[in-house]
Amino acid sequence: MRLRAVASEVSRRWPRRLTLRSRPRARKLKCRLTSISPNYGHPFNSLILNDEYVLGVKTASKKRLREIDRRLRFLTKRIEAARVVDPTTQTNTEQVFFGATITYANSRNEEKTVTIVGIDEANLEKGRISWIAPIARALMKAYEGDTVQLRIPGGIETLEIIEIRYEAVE
Repeated sequence: MRLRAVASEVSRRWPRRLTLRSRPRARKLKCRLTSISPNYGHPFNSLILNDEYVLGVKTASKKRLREIDRRLRFLTKRIEAARVVDPTTQTNTEQVFFGATITYANSRNEEKTVTIVGIDEANLEKGRISWIAPIARALMKAYEGDTVQLRIPGGIETLEIIEIRYEAVE
């Protein structure tokens, strides 16, 4: 009941001042809680606050959409530039190249087997390492029986290549 009285009084005092044309010129309101007493305002104030809320939601969703579009463009370019490499067609099988499966022994005589794959396929649990990983770079262009030096944070580790094979990656 009281709200209707306030609304009718506002419409009598400002009959034509509250038009849609004046709304875009409204400035942002700096809201700060100064007391616990009720905050009274006229209906135009609530329209401004509502518009700011709606615009904030729309801005956030537009920003998320831009992020998705950016990621989509990135992935599209990656797919267009991708080349499929079949390791079984490698002609020089005595040397380590992309797609090789290598068994090596480290300085503690632990044997490990890794496959050199692309960046997106790397998975250490399955023994697949990226071609840009430090260990892959150390192993590249080495022959079976060679020893290579791998720089690690604790110093330099020597790796001995036991076996090189080229098989289809699942």
